[in-house]
Amino acid sequence: MSFGVAPHGPRLMRLSAAAILLLLLSPPAWAQDDPEAGFADELRRGLEMFAVGTAGGAEAQSAEAQIAEALWAFYLDRDLAPVWVTEAGPGPRAAAVTDVLAAAEEDGLEPADYDLEAIRNLLSSPEAAALAPLEIALSRSLLRFLSDLGGARGRSAATAGPGTLFETEREGVDAAALIAAAAAEEDLADVVVRSRPQGPRYAALREALARYRQIAAQGGWKPVPAGGPLRLGSISSRVPALRARLVKTGDLRPAARDPSALFDQALAAAVRRAQQRYGAAPDGVVGPETLAALNLPVAERVRQLALNLERLRWMPADLGEDFVYINLADASLRLVESGKPRLDLRIAVGRPFRGTPIFSQALTSIVFSPDWTVPPGIVGRELLPILRADPHYLARNRFTVFSDWSEEATVLDPGAIDWATVDGAALSFKLRQAPGPENPLGRISFVFPNDFGLCLHDTPASSSFEAEARGFSLGCIRVEEPERLAEALLAGAAGWSEARVAEVLADGTPTAVGLPDPVPIHVTYLTAWARGKTVQFRDDVFGRDAVLAAALRRRGG
Repeated sequence: MSFGVAPHGPRLMRLSAAAILLLLLSPPAWAQDDPEAGFADELRRGLEMFAVGTAGGAEAQSAEAQIAEALWAFYLDRDLAPVWVTEAGPGPRAAAVTDVLAAAEEDGLEPADYDLEAIRNLLSSPEAAALAPLEIALSRSLLRFLSDLGGARGRSAATAGPGTLFETEREGVDAAALIAAAAAEEDLADVVVRSRPQGPRYAALREALARYRQIAAQGGWKPVPAGGPLRLGSISSRVPALRARLVKTGDLRPAARDPSALFDQALAAAVRRAQQRYGAAPDGVVGPETLAALNLPVAERVRQLALNLERLRWMPADLGEDFVYINLADASLRLVESGKPRLDLRIAVGRPFRGTPIFSQALTSIVFSPDWTVPPGIVGRELLPILRADPHYLARNRFTVFSDWSEEATVLDPGAIDWATVDGAALSFKLRQAPGPENPLGRISFVFPNDFGLCLHDTPASSSFEAEARGFSLGCIRVEEPERLAEALLAGAAGWSEARVAEVLADGTPTAVGLPDPVPIHVTYLTAWARGKTVQFRDDVFGRDAVLAAALRRRGG
């Protein structure tokens, strides 16, 4: 049901969330115009004004507009009967809404974004004329919170371009079903539990956030003083501070506290545990990078955990029993089968200034000895400057040049083209490189159709996997030991043994093999996650934590 625009009121510009709250919670003008109006009339007029406030502008289908429409349909369906208040004042369930909103921080959300303080003020001393606006405000804030648990906040904050947050998201939140469930459920906490993502990843990260908030409430940790590297056998006045810091995050047991200045075996083991959690080489030496990771304030870690809970809320609700899971921030790939990890491989990801997109798709086939059709952007950005300096580059590296991208395109002689006059921004040529050692796709490519020209593939530059920070590709994802991944994915395909894979690779002829069943592939960007009680942190190599934090601030409350 569509609510439209209030027939008796002026069409307003789309209001901000703060303006909507002011509209709902201010003493209603219609109460003065029509003192005989009953509660149902006041509720109707309040809903109409809420609808008008969210209906204008290019963002008419924003999360706020959807909430307004859902509330309009919900209250009309129940003949404008309230849920949270009565004509005599707030009902007992009104306080339950505030309890739910106050606990929003447990999911990395901000209670202030749901107008908690203003609602509490009205609950403590409501005027009779404000009961209808209070009813709407309670429903609006609760529905907004439940929608955000389902990922709506991220969708309204997401941006496109180099700072892209997420290119695809979970199915849209059904606001009408949420508010109906909240009204019908005796215990609102049950609705909250059902609204947040299910599964161990979200639950573990949420528990990690609670632990780090507790550390913050206890005063956080003191930084380890600056100085030279600390390692096994070092004697330094800084060692006790290092011990105290590692105890705070559970890397060192409290019983192992030692006031001495000696860097002993137990401390070295604790440093290695911390380094593994920060994605650093676990050498047990506290150098500049390890020191910086240890000294990052707890408030920053809390913020990091909250941002990554947001990212998990955007992912598909069901990742599947079998899937490929890529974390760009960790430069890692994991193949999961029947819900259990089967294979962990390192990857090299897009350079930071070309941040690889984040999305979920289906891996459908594998190509052995692939040729490479060069994306137009790479031709203009990477190849054209080379061709202007070296016209024979294409022939030497076994490229074929086509006149255009059509089926009827003709093959051109690259040496006959004056590359100095070619406009990189309006390129019509298609370039294809034959399989071989020069081909950047290497010997194997894993195909998952997507809108970004992104693929997962082998690489001739195997040394790129040796670096801790592996941001070397042109935007695609390079995987180490692709034969192992191919063999695992083809395990259920008849005739595709390890020996058969080796035979096809040795032949060198491009060979495409469809997978028995498409395998979901989830390309993620998590700078924090948890497995059980172990919390992992990674550097924000693409700068996306800052982009996400700024976008969520703009979305605001």
